[in-house]
Amino acid sequence: MDEGDLNLSLDQSGNEPLGGGASWFDGLPDDLKANEALGVWKDKQPADVLKHAMDLEGKLGSRLEIPTQESAPEVKQKFVTDVRKALGVPDSPDGYAIKLPDGIPASDPLLQAFVKEGHAKGYTTEQVQTAVDLVSKYQVETQQQLRDEGVKALQTLWPGEQFQANLDAAHTAIAGLAKEAGLTQQEVDFYLDDSNMGHAVPLVRMLAVAGRFFKEDSLKGGNAGVDDGKAMLGKFYPSMV
Repeated sequence: MDEGDLNLSLDQSGNEPLGGGASWFDGLPDDLKANEALGVWKDKQPADVLKHAMDLEGKLGSRLEIPTQESAPEVKQKFVTDVRKALGVPDSPDGYAIKLPDGIPASDPLLQAFVKEGHAKGYTTEQVQTAVDLVSKYQVETQQQLRDEGVKALQTLWPGEQFQANLDAAHTAIAGLAKEAGLTQQEVDFYLDDSNMGHAVPLVRMLAVAGRFFKEDSLKGGNAGVDDGKAMLGKFYPSMV
């Protein structure tokens, strides 16, 4: 039989006939040939069917095994680990690749505590990022609102020139107190940031009173690194300085 005879013995799909022009599909039992899922393979080559079956077996073999109540602890733990990995939960809290809002360092204790707790509960990177963004947005909006309300309250309490005069006294008090305590401006700034005192109207009022007990000339040549208090007061009400 030459090559031409061989080609004529194959049907148009490339399947070798079983006899009488029948393909490999025609040789299957009637119940299989009637199966719609197998019907799509009728005109394919046997090698294609085998490859698909092997791929499917590989996928089924790698699927998650859902443990039962009677499953061993290590089986249950493996399931949890596999699920976390599939969802993209990092191996450790340090593995979260999130973008921090301006003004929030990675060393922020509250942020670290949240990320650690989120990792323990299986939060994904997207969930952690969403939570950080929402909290930051709320804090910024809330602080701005409280500051605006504080300015309005003080301007009502100190009308006209009294407002600026009392702010000047508060400036003097902050610088004077820092000098007497031996604190640098950086240390005072850190406290104001850490304590979130940006809306403390009662504190500004007390500083205004305390400022009357500090004379401007007593600050000359004072503690290095402490200015006249305006930068520090800016931590309370930026729009006032």
